[in-house]
Amino acid sequence: MRRTALFVGLYTLAPLATIAFPLLSAVVMVEKGFKVDQSLVFAALSMLGPPLGTLLTALVIDRLERRACLTVLAAAMAALGTAFAASGTFLTLVLVGIAFNTAAATYGSILAVYATELLPTPLRASAMTCAWAGGRVAAALAPIILLPILSAYGPHAMFAVITAVLAASAALLLSGPPGLAGQAVA
Repeated sequence: MRRTALFVGLYTLAPLATIAFPLLSAVVMVEKGFKVDQSLVFAALSMLGPPLGTLLTALVIDRLERRACLTVLAAAMAALGTAFAASGTFLTLVLVGIAFNTAAATYGSILAVYATELLPTPLRASAMTCAWAGGRVAAALAPIILLPILSAYGPHAMFAVITAVLAASAALLLSGPPGLAGQAVA
């Protein structure tokens, strides 16, 4: 039950960063004064990050300690989100957007492997389904929570909330057990 609760928590927090950033970053671009067409170009280019992240993960995942890697990725996303909020040039925003989405895709991939390694086989499917459901609810609520913050207080405040969520994720990760990198699962 403790491990199930850990993954429900992690999967519920993750979309507030990993889904909210790609979903709302184009809105932030408009808020920063960019035109809608520039915002859409940004959104398209930043979506190069997820395939990059997934491919990079495939190359190194068998050599990484899951919990440490997830914590580093949460810190990287927090730093990149802060950089995005502070940046004002199109090229910088695109590069930071790609980097953030790369880190987010890597985070999602490694989180799934970490959960699979730590949940016992007889409970794995139901535990992961509960965790995934929590994530979907959070993904639906992310714009409802973050758009009013963006409108009222601007991008720095919105990314401060995302950073707080990532810090909570890191705290959960550090309280969890290490993964089974390099160990036989079955």
